[in-house]
Amino acid sequence: DTEAMWRAERGGGNYGAGTKEMQERNYITKKEAERKRREVFNDGMQKFGSGKIEEALIDFEEVIGMEPKNYVGDNFARVTDIYKVTQYNVACCYSSLGQVEPGLDALKASLLAGFEDFKKVRSDPNLAKLREDPGFTPLINKFDEPVINTEAVAALKS
Repeated sequence: DTEAMWRAERGGGNYGAGTKEMQERNYITKKEAERKRREVFNDGMQKFGSGKIEEALIDFEEVIGMEPKNYVGDNFARVTDIYKVTQYNVACCYSSLGQVEPGLDALKASLLAGFEDFKKVRSDPNLAKLREDPGFTPLINKFDEPVINTEAVAALKS
């Protein structure tokens, strides 16, 4: 019923209290969802830090599930910053659990979303298991062109 009133009000070109209330309600709902998401993320980080990897993974997956639909950021990003970092953390969890395939999938999702701390990806001890996999180097090189082209160096040496 309030939805119909709101539509009639908007359709008439009249901006009244009903529209303002709906906008305020939407804004509050959005901010509450952001707060809840940040809280779950922080819980996941705390659990990961204390070695509760499976529990942290559940929290991180929940954060990913809470990603707002049709998001467009101030920099025209299609995903939130927390999404990129959470995908990276999921990769760290899988690596710590020794599950390489889902770890590489999560790392790829993070890189596709715009995670760009390639130095961290190459040195983070939490990703050690993933770095041992032959699929790691081609994946990371696809997103971060190496400074030294190892194939060119090998060709010059021969």
